[in-house]
Amino acid sequence: MEVIIILVFSIVLQILCIVWAFTLIKISNVRTVWWFFVAAFFFRVCRNILFLVDFFQKNSTLLRMTEEIFGFFISLLFFISVIKLKPIFLRYQTNIKELKEIQENYTAIMRGSRDGILVLQDEKIKFANASMFKMTGYAEKETLGKKFVDFVDPVFRDLLLEKYKMRLAGKIKPEGQYEINILHKSGRLIPVEINVSLIQYLDKPATMAVVRDTSLRKKIENKKQDTNEELLKINQTLIGRELKMMELKKENEELKSKLSQKK
Repeated sequence: MEVIIILVFSIVLQILCIVWAFTLIKISNVRTVWWFFVAAFFFRVCRNILFLVDFFQKNSTLLRMTEEIFGFFISLLFFISVIKLKPIFLRYQTNIKELKEIQENYTAIMRGSRDGILVLQDEKIKFANASMFKMTGYAEKETLGKKFVDFVDPVFRDLLLEKYKMRLAGKIKPEGQYEINILHKSGRLIPVEINVSLIQYLDKPATMAVVRDTSLRKKIENKKQDTNEELLKINQTLIGRELKMMELKKENEELKSKLSQKK
């Protein structure tokens, strides 16, 4: 009677193990392993049922009975392990889901940014947002996979490449800001301000660059500088005239003084 109870309990336990394994298949990335356990426990259930039939027909042996009891304890250990592992897998799945949502939101922000955004890895452009393509006039297929220095004014290429390598090597700060010129597809130069920082992209070190077109700001600054220069010239002219007037006034006073002395 005890053997029958153990076998029935073993069958129920193994069916529960199969159910738990199916649950883990849905939430785990290692589905092949859990499918193996499903197959193994399904085989164990079939063996237990056949043993029960043999037991009632009195065809079972002591060795086989020992095997089934041993299998029962293995199933029990597995069941306990699965119960312990499931919360871990659930937390893992939740973390993966949250990480995926964060990545999707981050990518959406990058794509929707008004500033150009680049991800550089192995000296090549791995990612660029729509604002970057609009700024330079290049299409996505003309940009991705190309060396980033090919889109930089030749005057700044060596300096920028040196800073890029030093930053990855940890010889300078991870963040940096530069004012350089980049090339438009038409060949004209675009003045930009670049803010760079180190990130992890596809599990490898990379550099993210936020590129801001400063053409309008430069025009305003140049216009302001021209206005200041004009004002300075006018001011100098007025001061010169004032000084000339003061000299003439002084000469006039001296002349009046001499005339008075002669009288």
